[in-house]
Amino acid sequence: MRIIKNNSQLIRAPRSKFIIKPWITLGLLRCIRNRDLMHSKQRLLPNNETLKVTYKRYRNFCNKLLKKLKQQYERDQLNMVKNNSKKLWTTIKLVTNLNKQKECPHELLASGNSPISSTDVTNHFFASVGKHLAESIPRNITPFENLWSTSSTLPNSFVFLETDCEEIEREITNLKTDCSPGWDGISSKILKQISPFITPVLTNIINRCISTGTFPEAFKKSIVHPIYKAGDKHCANNYRPISILTSLSKVFERIINKRLVGFLETNSILARSQYGFRKHKSTDDAVHDFTDFLCYINELCQVQIPNCNIIAYADDTTLTFYGDSWEDVFSLAQKGFDIVNHWLAANSLTLNTDKTKYVPFCIRNTTSNSCLDFDLYAHKCSFPPTATCSCDKIERTQNIRYLGIIIDQNLSFYPHIQSLSQKIRKLIFVFKHLRHIADFKVLRNVYLALAQSLLTYCITSWGGAAKNKLIILERAQRCLLKVALCKSRLFPTSQLYLEANVLTVRQLYLLTTLIRQHAITPPSRAPSVSDNRRLFTSCDHNRANTSFAQKFFHFRASRLYNVFNKKLNIVLLCKQEVKHAITKYLLKCTYDETEKFLLIQT
Repeated sequence: MRIIKNNSQLIRAPRSKFIIKPWITLGLLRCIRNRDLMHSKQRLLPNNETLKVTYKRYRNFCNKLLKKLKQQYERDQLNMVKNNSKKLWTTIKLVTNLNKQKECPHELLASGNSPISSTDVTNHFFASVGKHLAESIPRNITPFENLWSTSSTLPNSFVFLETDCEEIEREITNLKTDCSPGWDGISSKILKQISPFITPVLTNIINRCISTGTFPEAFKKSIVHPIYKAGDKHCANNYRPISILTSLSKVFERIINKRLVGFLETNSILARSQYGFRKHKSTDDAVHDFTDFLCYINELCQVQIPNCNIIAYADDTTLTFYGDSWEDVFSLAQKGFDIVNHWLAANSLTLNTDKTKYVPFCIRNTTSNSCLDFDLYAHKCSFPPTATCSCDKIERTQNIRYLGIIIDQNLSFYPHIQSLSQKIRKLIFVFKHLRHIADFKVLRNVYLALAQSLLTYCITSWGGAAKNKLIILERAQRCLLKVALCKSRLFPTSQLYLEANVLTVRQLYLLTTLIRQHAITPPSRAPSVSDNRRLFTSCDHNRANTSFAQKFFHFRASRLYNVFNKKLNIVLLCKQEVKHAITKYLLKCTYDETEKFLLIQT
């Protein structure tokens, strides 16, 4: 670097020769310069009509030429990478300005006397937050064994088996190459290149760690990136610490994780209602079970709490209580919440009362007024809690966001539909730019990835909402499709969906519901030769006593599946074949025909 500095100099290029964008040529740069000069003259002589008309004509010509060359450049960039999906999406994000700017948490640098001391303060906070929370837990906690379900007894013992070179090499191969390296600077790409040489040594180190029960200190170090969540930006507690681990540490952790998860899943130790970071389970399943339970009771979780259902996705947990009256519900909720607090304290865990909310669910707004006199408290004083204490009160709210879904107290899902409609409309600018440079295939793939992925997320929970509530989302979807396909505002809706080859919001709800029901319907329910096909049903119908409960999956899914199975005979098909057959059928259905499927009661 010293040689370069001593034998070179910086030369500032004049603005007239500086090419800002790759599609701007030297000739176009002179055109821009002439346009700007004419604009300056026109401002000096505003009353000169000849100069004004000449400037406007030249300005419009220059701007059209700029726009044309830019679109041609971006079209060429998309065509160059159309066979590489990863590079294609990188180019799409670049031309549509979808790349998110990474914000540095400058506010945290003011927490100390200097940037270095501020970094030390933040690092100490993240490193010691667990210790401080554990110290705040009361020590006089009684055992919790009497509240466990008797079915949680472990049938087998557990042991960490040693690894071998083949497993280590397989885990190194499975490492992602686009991840940042840890504090040691060794990327996963380099690790893959030298794996034949280090695999025997790494295998020996990991086996020694397993046999001695130790985790190397070097693997415990990481680079921490604070990601802002919400609240005061000067408070470190409002940031989520993201640790960048070393590649060698990731290999060791994958080996241990593989053995732990295998034992937990094989022996069914994890609760059925725990959906976080497990194969074949997702946030969609968690939200689906939560909303479905509110109108149809199912089994309890491992901790025995009367009249309560527990659904968890990692540490995002919901407790749903039910009873014959609001007085019974709040009494059961307080007792159940005290049990949960006791369990947390007994296991050295704490509850964040600032983020804990409760919602009184009811079908009508008039019913919710009768529960205004009741409160819930997060008791930390003792177990059982005393009658008078100064423990934190749990905040009541009408809506709550759970795993990305806004659930309101009436389960109308109107707040979520409004929020989703705004997100869909925010994508209009992407398609307004992309429609001039991309072909139909790329446009449709972008729509499926950006828009339809939003529409289908947990749609089995909220997609059965009333037609007058769902219409604002369908209008947002139509507006987006008309912009993408360059259609006028009055273009026929039925023809719009045919040309776009996509489903409406309600049709997406039917498709997703039928696929979920197909996954839980055994093929043995297919009709035999001797069965009367008119009377045969592949799914048993669940009952619902109110029209409100009939809007949810547990009531509608089986009835819809039986209707579509009689039309398309899908019970013996695989998932992809079912999806293709139902999609093809729904594309031919009109709006009214689609809505009629929701009126099926038998």
